Amino acid sequence: MLLDIDSLTVRYRALDGDVHALTDASLAIERGRTVGLLGESGSGKTTLARALVGLLSEAGEVVDGHAWFDAVPPAWAGANGTPRPNVLADEAYPVRDDGATDLLALPEAHLRDLRWAEIALVPQRAMGALDPAYTVGEQIAEAVRRHEPGVDADRRARDTLARVGIGAARADDHPHELSGGERQRTVLAMALACDPALIVADEPTTGLDAVVRDRVLDDLAALDAAVLLVSHDLAVLAETCERLAVLHDGRVVETGSTETVLGDPTSAHTAALCDAWRAGTEGTWD
Repeated sequence: MLLDIDSLTVRYRALDGDVHALTDASLAIERGRTVGLLGESGSGKTTLARALVGLLSEAGEVVDGHAWFDAVPPAWAGANGTPRPNVLADEAYPVRDDGATDLLALPEAHLRDLRWAEIALVPQRAMGALDPAYTVGEQIAEAVRRHEPGVDADRRARDTLARVGIGAARADDHPHELSGGERQRTVLAMALACDPALIVADEPTTGLDAVVRDRVLDDLAALDAAVLLVSHDLAVLAETCERLAVLHDGRVVETGSTETVLGDPTSAHTAALCDAWRAGTEGTWD
């Protein structure tokens, strides 16, 4: 198992009291598989995605749970990438005997070592994820230099942009010089640059026209990496994902193969979403 999220609970501090965004959420992803996370706005999808990579807002806090990920921070690993014996023998390290590391318990410095290299986030709003002062090539190359210092980072950036269909020459452009679809694919290129094992894509097609949307989905479908595709769009998940998990009010109410969840849902909430989708009114619950 690449990722095993177990009873994740997240709350946000507010002036009028704490708000629980996720409660006992559990989800598993195997290597190379594409799993969809479906839910309406406010269901906790983005909270789950950002908690995995340690990018919750300052008001957010992981209260309970684990996210066991099949990778070890380089500082704790031996030459073969497995945890050193002293790490496994010491309960102070959030590493299991099988080598899985609890992402939620990692110090920020060690989580930063895994972010982009082993697990990468494609955020909702591409423009907000790109620094307007730097070219897109420079921004992609920065992650490569940090995690793979012996690699020609500029060449990798250009190759990755070409991989997602933008063209290597656009590496010299600034974000404002790209269209919305090109910016979204640039953020995808950033996530792919270090060949992570898991891509967490949070609403990657929102605001894109149908042609660009299909291109981004094709890019995701062609990956060797596992993908957690977060979306409110059931049609997108139905055509892309092998498995689905459904979130409602911060709780996972159903998981299973896409065919089973959509064809024979066990949750009343899932059934309602499927009925709305089939009736062509899915936009009314976004």
